Amino acid sequence: IESHRGEKPFECQSPGCGERFGRVGILRAHEQIHSDNRSHECEGCGKIYKSMDSVKRHRQSFPRFF
Repeated sequence: IESHRGEKPFECQSPGCGERFGRVGILRAHEQIHSDNRSHECEGCGKIYKSMDSVKRHRQSFPRFF
């Protein structure tokens, strides 16, 4: 409901950020940019990314290989 009202009650706690989100899941995905955790690997080339969304964007850049 908050996201439909434009409310953004979930705030990133990373120092210097403070970006706000309407859903906790979006906040959790955002928090990955502040993390050194790189646990998502491209099956095609082995390159490692911070998020599955980044892997998907990477794969879309090379559609003939996937």
